Order: sequence, then C-alpha cells, then structure tokens
Amino acid sequence: MNHILVTHHDAELYGADKSLIRTLRALQRSDLKPIVALPLNGPLVEVLRADGIEVHIGPVGKLTRRFMKPLALPFVAWDLLASIRFLSRIIAGRRVVLAYGNSVAVLGGAIWALVHRVPRLWHVREIVVVPRVAARGFPWMLRLLGGWCVCNSQATRDWIVDEQPSLGPHSSVIWNGLEKLVPPQPEAVAAFRHKLGVLPGQTLVTLVGRINRWKGQGLLIEAAALLKARGVQGVRFLVLGDVADGQHHFREAMLAQIQAAGLEAEVLWHPFMPEVDVAWAASDIAVVPSIEPEPFGRVAIEAMAHGLPVIAAAHGGLVEIVEPEKTGLLVTPGSVEELANAIARLATEPGLRKSFGDAGRVRQNTVFSQEEHDQKLVGLMKQLAKQ
Repeated sequence: MNHILVTHHDAELYGADKSLIRTLRALQRSDLKPIVALPLNGPLVEVLRADGIEVHIGPVGKLTRRFMKPLALPFVAWDLLASIRFLSRIIAGRRVVLAYGNSVAVLGGAIWALVHRVPRLWHVREIVVVPRVAARGFPWMLRLLGGWCVCNSQATRDWIVDEQPSLGPHSSVIWNGLEKLVPPQPEAVAAFRHKLGVLPGQTLVTLVGRINRWKGQGLLIEAAALLKARGVQGVRFLVLGDVADGQHHFREAMLAQIQAAGLEAEVLWHPFMPEVDVAWAASDIAVVPSIEPEPFGRVAIEAMAHGLPVIAAAHGGLVEIVEPEKTGLLVTPGSVEELANAIARLATEPGLRKSFGDAGRVRQNTVFSQEEHDQKLVGLMKQLAKQ
C-alpha cells in the first residue's frame, strides 16, 4: 500500500485545520493512505481518529518565534533530529510515496523525505510579514528543501515567489473550498442569538477567528465605538474565537479594550465553538478586518455559504474572494473609519445585504467548492507521487 506522510503544525479546528480534515477525507477515498503527525493533542485529533485516519503525536520540527534567534540554532537542530527519529518510528518501514506538509512552519516531514529521497509537497497557507527574518527565511527554506509548493491563493504564491523567484516554476494555486452546506436547525440559531442577548430586529456583525495581534478584533472594537459615538443603534458585534496556548494576553487586552470603551452591551465575545455554522446562520454581516494579509480567508467563504455579505480588508487572499459591490465590500486595511462606514451602510440597507449575500452564496458554491479543491489537490499528489 502507498502512504502519504502528512505533517501539520496544530491540533485545533480553525481554518488550516478544517482544510486539512477535508483533504485527508479526500485521500481516504483514493488509493493513498495518510499517516498524520501532529505536534500536540487537541480537537483535531478526535475528528481525524473518528474518521479512521492514523494519527501520531510527537515532534514534527515545528518552527516558532522562539526559534527565530541565532542562539536558538542548537535547539532547532535538536528538535529536527528528534522529529526525524519520531517520523521514522511511526512510518515503521512502510512505503511512503509523498511527504505533504500542511504548513511552511513544519520542517520535519520535508527533511525526513529529503533524506529518504521521497517527493515533497508543501501546502503554503501563510503570508509572513513579520518578523522579517521569517518573511524571508521561510521561502528560502522552501527553495533549499525542494519539492512542489501548492498555495491557497495567488497572494500566498506572490509572497514566496517575490522572495525566491526560482520557486515560480515549482508552485501553483489551488483555492480552498467548502463542502455543500447543511443549514443548522432554526431552533439552534434562535437559541444562539438568545444566548448572546441579541434582540429581534438587531443586526449582528460577526468576526470569526483566532484572537491575536493581526486578525483585527481591536479594529472592530474601535469601529463599534465610532458607530456608537455617531448614534448608530440596533447593531451588535460578535467576536467568536480564542487565543493560542501562551497568548492569553491577547484575549485579556481585547476584553479590557471593550470595557474601557464602554461597549460591554454592544461587543460580545464567545469562545471558539466547533458548531460555527450556527453562529454564521445567526449573523447578518461578516467582517474580516485583518490588519496583515490573510493568506486566503476561509471564514469569508464560510460566511458566503450562509448568504452573508462580507466586509473584508483589501489585501491578501481576501481580494480573490470578495467581489466589491457584488458579494461584499473591501476596505483599506487598518482603517477604522472605512470599516465603520461599511458596517453602517450594510446595517441600514437590508436589501443590499440580501443582494450581496445571494451573490456570495452563488460565488462560493461555483468557485470555492470542496469537490473541485479535492480533485485538483489529490490529482497533484498522485502526479508527484509517481516521480
């Protein structure tokens, strides 16, 4: 039997994790059997094992910010050596025809494959802006370790090719997709709005994503404060998501910002929930105000699948998803005023919301389908595995 070694950097259920789940399910339907290696335990492990996918927890050569310093080089080398030993142990002599890395920040699988002369496929799901050493270093490592780079957007491909032009002939773009939507029960949707305290007739503006320094939660809070100062009423804001381990200060800072602005009644925070479709169905407007470029922006197509208009920052992969004045609105990244104006416009024009939402649902279904994504990606994997 032919196997694919799959390495990933996390074990949550955010965008890259969800995309990996769909990819592995597609592999299960092919003649390539995945062996998955993750650096830690988490909700993703439970989902994959429930699907009958082989999962192992151990060192995978994950690069983090603490490894971006010259003095950390011995620790990086030790971690990579540990990952090669771990991967060799879980493979246990089985025939691996491809090493697939679901992040440029996980090097163990590629190095193992390089040593064993196995073809390598990188799924580039990042656009690194800072620190500069990482922004330049990751594309350099892609070139050094070799293999094919499949990017989740043209913006992502532009990042690696601009830094390392030689990656151009060895890279391609496959947009993320979504499976056909199964709408949540109306009772669950109504219960969620009631839980949040959102009244009938109020407009719910939702931001879904990891709470960190660049996803734009702080920007949305500033926009909410500006709208309140202008006297705009009947709008509630939902921030859905939580922090990564060791980054609790981002959540505390966000909650402190809400309190300092006197927005406890207007801006609502809810921890991450796997049943995110219920939250989207309960919402009226989706916002993706990231202050750094989104490599793709999966939450945008999730919202579109539910017929929501999307307000997004005009950079990164989001400009490939949102058609301005057709499926949503694009705003200047980092502009509180433009974000507030866009929210006010859609909050006061329900007909425009419906028009954008209907067009977005069609666009998601035709352009960002899971079926097309799986067909292209698995086809690429099979092609590379023959080399």
